[in-house]
Amino acid sequence: MSNEVQLACFKVGDETFAVDIMLIREIILCRKVTRIPKAPDFIEGVINQRGKAVPVIDMRKRLGLETKEHSRDARIIVMKFQDQRRVGIIVDSVVKVLKMEEGEMQSAPKIAKGIESEYLKGIVRDGDDLLLVLDMEKILTTNEKVRLEIFSSDNVKEV
Repeated sequence: MSNEVQLACFKVGDETFAVDIMLIREIILCRKVTRIPKAPDFIEGVINQRGKAVPVIDMRKRLGLETKEHSRDARIIVMKFQDQRRVGIIVDSVVKVLKMEEGEMQSAPKIAKGIESEYLKGIVRDGDDLLLVLDMEKILTTNEKVRLEIFSSDNVKEV
């Protein structure tokens, strides 16, 4: 007996990526992001999400893709990591939800053009297309997670 997995599919640049839908807390329209001085380039800043400060990563920058102004289709996908921290990722658009059997994912290739393979969990087939499944726990290094800790909602005081 195999388990069904649902993947949220989204576009970043010309590529379609996917993440396990169970990691997603919500998908929201892009909004004003408060910049963080001296943060890594790919960290856009933080947003206020229901009274909580949520750091936001620009996936175009993180994946080393050409940056451009966000379109009306851009979204922030708010995810919860294993350490219970919430982080938002800015994507160009959310495409669909793909249902598949757990065993259908193939291992990530050792080299992926334009993308550091360490971020990849695997590849799945969607018709004639191949989707790259991201390992969101590896999008941030341990050092980057520590640096973002000071901007978590527990550390931001209301004024």
